[in-house]
Amino acid sequence: MREKEIDVIGRIADYLDKHPEKDAIIFPIKVRGKNIEYGSISFRELDEQSSYLAGYLKSKGMKKGDRAVVMLPTSLMLYIVITALIKLDVAIVFIDQWLGLKQIENSCKISKPKAFIGNIKANLLRLYSKTFREVPIKLMIRKRGLAGLEYIKKLTRDTRKITEIEQYQPDSPMIVRFTTGNTGVPKGVKRTYAYVCTQLEAMSDFWKIKENDIDMPTWPLNVLYNLVKGVTTIVPLVSYGRASKVDPALLVRQIQDCNVTTASGSPFYWFRIVEYCKEKNIKLDNIRLVFIGGGPVSLKLIYSFPDVFPNAKAFIVYGSTEVFPLSWIDMQEIRECTGDLTRNGRGICVGKPHPGLSVKIIKPVDGPVKLGEDGWKNLEIQQGSIGEIIVSGPHVATQYYGDNEEIFLYNKIIDNEKKIWHRMGDIGYLDEDGRIWLAGRKNNIYSLENKMFYPLMIECMIDTLPEISKSALVKFSHHNKNEIQSLLVVEPANKKILKDRKSRVYLRNKIMSICRSKNFHIDAVVFMKKIPLDPRHNT
Repeated sequence: MREKEIDVIGRIADYLDKHPEKDAIIFPIKVRGKNIEYGSISFRELDEQSSYLAGYLKSKGMKKGDRAVVMLPTSLMLYIVITALIKLDVAIVFIDQWLGLKQIENSCKISKPKAFIGNIKANLLRLYSKTFREVPIKLMIRKRGLAGLEYIKKLTRDTRKITEIEQYQPDSPMIVRFTTGNTGVPKGVKRTYAYVCTQLEAMSDFWKIKENDIDMPTWPLNVLYNLVKGVTTIVPLVSYGRASKVDPALLVRQIQDCNVTTASGSPFYWFRIVEYCKEKNIKLDNIRLVFIGGGPVSLKLIYSFPDVFPNAKAFIVYGSTEVFPLSWIDMQEIRECTGDLTRNGRGICVGKPHPGLSVKIIKPVDGPVKLGEDGWKNLEIQQGSIGEIIVSGPHVATQYYGDNEEIFLYNKIIDNEKKIWHRMGDIGYLDEDGRIWLAGRKNNIYSLENKMFYPLMIECMIDTLPEISKSALVKFSHHNKNEIQSLLVVEPANKKILKDRKSRVYLRNKIMSICRSKNFHIDAVVFMKKIPLDPRHNT
């Protein structure tokens, strides 16, 4: 790999030389009713302020090879901090905020950070955690937007900005992302400089963003991608990791105010926007490119998307913390081809794998997998059969921070050629065209009376019904009986049905009939006002 390919700051500097005064980031300052006031920072200003902040952190003792925990909301401040830390060759540690206090503390212990940078809310962790109190350097950024920028300027007023960027090696950690681990121990996915740049290149195979685009992303990595490509970023009024806090009216206002042309977010994020626009009869015809990731995308959203975004090419992207993108599919292909199969219980199609990746389907295995002399012979299964999805390739993260052998062995397989394969944790299959179909999470599938139950196949079929908001297939054990049942929990679109016995009986019979017609055995249908969801993506 050439040195230029891993020089993230160098790429941004190249664009800085061409268009120093172009807006790098446009961010909301104040919201008054339906009106939003904006501020902006140019590529030159972003470079200057991040250099001053890097100088300040260096004066406090930060140096090449250190680590800094960053717990800031999606904001201008987040991107100034990220850029400053990259300039110092300090690994940026992100800890998922929906982890419990114990897991957040464990993540801090594993990463051994030199600095903790967060807002007021994040800094409250110091009241409850000795581990966080013992972090040597602490920086609390109290303000957002222009106030936050002024705070940075005041903080660094007597500091010299750095003029020389630390040289980093391809295998140096750039980002460490701690997320939930199947073993109960948080896993810190290590993303090296070489990996991040390979990942950015992989994204460009479907994310054909142009220099004159205005992008509104919800994930920090996309902002880094924009800075490298010289694209203006709009900071959305949404908290990363808190999908349920979406206000679609404000997001639509931002899209209109800022003439957004490209955007990305979770299924729930887009569902709320589409739902709001259809209600208000709004068309967002300036958007030309969209990608959705982070969870299963309902057919209801896919089929209604063109009603609001008539000129948009929209992709559904499949991946994980360790590998992104793994695959993608154009919504148009779903509407014209695979959608009917999903309605009939075949699962969710997420498209063909990235050409640089290798994908296998193996027999589901609980616990670590160690290959014998026969290699994959007794483990890999034929095309069309359902099994566990594994992947290998250049933009697949192969390391976890802290060298926890248990986490590595649980999530990785080393083949007889020493190639490392990542276990996605998903169950699915490959069709005759080489496309990946998802059937459910590995830890959610179960067997009853020698028949396997794949939740996603049933849920996606039932979720297409107009009377259903969402559904969840669960295995239920009676306390007083040695009996296990398969229950389908449904959240009705119209909550009035919860008080109408006749309507519930009708809908229950309809669901049971559909399941029987597809040879899916369901013991009972249970109605629930609100199904609990993953707080990250509301899925």
